[in-house]
Amino acid sequence: MTIQWLTPIQVLHALRKLVDHPLLISKLIKSLRCEDNNYNYLAEQCMQSHIEQSGKMLALRELLNECQIGERLSTGEFDGIYSRNKGLEHEQKLEQVSSTTANYESQNFLSNTTHKALIFCQWRATIELISFFLNRGEFGSGINFLVLDGQTPPSQRQSIVDRFNTDPNVQLLLLTTHVGGIGLNLTGADVVIFMDHDWNPFRDLQAIDRAHRLGQKRTVNVFRLITLGTVEEKVM
Repeated sequence: MTIQWLTPIQVLHALRKLVDHPLLISKLIKSLRCEDNNYNYLAEQCMQSHIEQSGKMLALRELLNECQIGERLSTGEFDGIYSRNKGLEHEQKLEQVSSTTANYESQNFLSNTTHKALIFCQWRATIELISFFLNRGEFGSGINFLVLDGQTPPSQRQSIVDRFNTDPNVQLLLLTTHVGGIGLNLTGADVVIFMDHDWNPFRDLQAIDRAHRLGQKRTVNVFRLITLGTVEEKVM
């Protein structure tokens, strides 16, 4: 096996990206080819562009379902490529932190009405992958979303914010924590989802404050997607 030498920081970043989806470290996986056919087969399977390759992506789909975001079949399943992971509860935990109360009083709160959600990611590559799955219908059909990241021209950022806050047809806004976590008023959202987490907890708190701020008239619910038994638990 030929191993590409990485610094400890690079290894840490790779492990954090891996729990989002193996495709995010596809170049590294390809560099670890070896004579073991079993490894090569598993590597190929992991790098398929399907939502089922990531427990965290499946957890995100479940959460969007609870938020009534996206059209589903009459059976309750999604119109897109759907495969329910029955062991999901053992692989993922949704750490729900309400920004207004310590108790999650109603388990059916999210399903009582439609919601708008902010999805914060540490890396633009994660946003691009989620966008790909959204466009392919794997989170459900009919989901209109916007993106705000480092490639968004500063002159366009306020128009994106205004459209998200005022357009009832736009249900999701995908943001990087570093770009979208400071200085924006996103009170159109009442759900905040963290796909991954910043080393500095205050940056995540600032991101939550984009929705939970003056002018917000609804309860803001915050969800952190954390993969059990991985480096993410150390970050938290």
